[in-house]
Amino acid sequence: MKALVTGGAGFVGSHLSERLLAQGAEVVAIDSFTDYYPRAIKERNLDELRGNDRYRLIEADLNVLDLREVLTGITHVFHLAAQAGVRKSWGRDFRTYTTLNVDATQRLLEPSWGCPSSAWCMPPVRPYMATPSRCRCGKTRWCSQCRHTASPS
Repeated sequence: MKALVTGGAGFVGSHLSERLLAQGAEVVAIDSFTDYYPRAIKERNLDELRGNDRYRLIEADLNVLDLREVLTGITHVFHLAAQAGVRKSWGRDFRTYTTLNVDATQRLLEPSWGCPSSAWCMPPVRPYMATPSRCRCGKTRWCSQCRHTASPS
């Protein structure tokens, strides 16, 4: 398995990366180190990961990163990157929230699924669903026939 973990310097992303490495996976992590949390906290989260030859951290914004290059060879995507905090989702920070959460997710999903509307296509990677779900054809989770992830049930 070669996994991409977005939000890789966060608490959950760094612990997931540790677990994946312990299970023998290669991990490429992306984090933009936004100023919502102090950088020192995220740097400490990476202490156990640095120096592992199967781990690579990319410090970048998903909205500007060349995702075609990053996704080459990736078999699993764990998308954890997001602007945290409900307060950031309204008012003057609304654009930041939508850019980091909605726009970045769309940029990541289109090439991950080999989306025909994308400027370039890749074979689909295996999605991770945090909740049980069903496809419109009745199958659970990933449906290879419909080539989409079902909505949570």
